[in-house]
Amino acid sequence: EIIAGAPFEDELAGNAGCVHIVAGSATPSGEASASFANSARICGAEAGGRLGWNAIPQVADFDGDGAVDLALSAPTAGIVYVWFDVTALTGDTDVSTADVTITAAATPALFGYALSSGDHDGDGIDDLAVGVPDSSGAGSTADEPGEVYIFSGASMATGAASEADAQSVIQSTSDDGFG
Repeated sequence: EIIAGAPFEDELAGNAGCVHIVAGSATPSGEASASFANSARICGAEAGGRLGWNAIPQVADFDGDGAVDLALSAPTAGIVYVWFDVTALTGDTDVSTADVTITAAATPALFGYALSSGDHDGDGIDDLAVGVPDSSGAGSTADEPGEVYIFSGASMATGAASEADAQSVIQSTSDDGFG
């Protein structure tokens, strides 16, 4: 599959963004418009949210069931979305169908500007790292030091979450836009 962001797409709101999922083929060839080639398209709902901007979509098994899951971000809205068993997605949908929605607790500060996945805690289940490069950080005297929030896949519950639900936070102490 190919997962490609179109962060300035205006399907549901101005610059809300969409992410196109194009099914794989044993012999890819030819060309087609994104809307023609899609097997699924997920669109953001927040004006200016830019779903699919900058952060590489993360394909992992966040809930440990053996099925492929997907994490996407709308960093200027300060929201990260996770879908369990992404292979079940077809056609056009929007972010309201996400199984988990993680929101920034305060001003978005580009929450989700970068995403990464892997088994960070060694429990055999993929975890999600969320970069926030212009976060001021709790108790930091630096100007925009940045942070990375690690969300445990094993504890991701269906529903809403926030920065406070992170298993751990890594914070820079200098003005470097970490994350």
